[in-house]
Amino acid sequence: MLKAKDFRNEAWGKLSGKWGTLAVITLVYSLILGACSALSFV
Repeated sequence: MLKAKDFRNEAWGKLSGKWGTLAVITLVYSLILGACSALSFV
């Protein structure tokens, strides 16, 4: 039976070496949300 620790370890393993990509995706997502938010106040 798999435990939460097993899932966490697998997730960390899959993210290994891909932190730069994750950071860029998060930045782009934040910029898009910020732009949409700014446009809704106009």
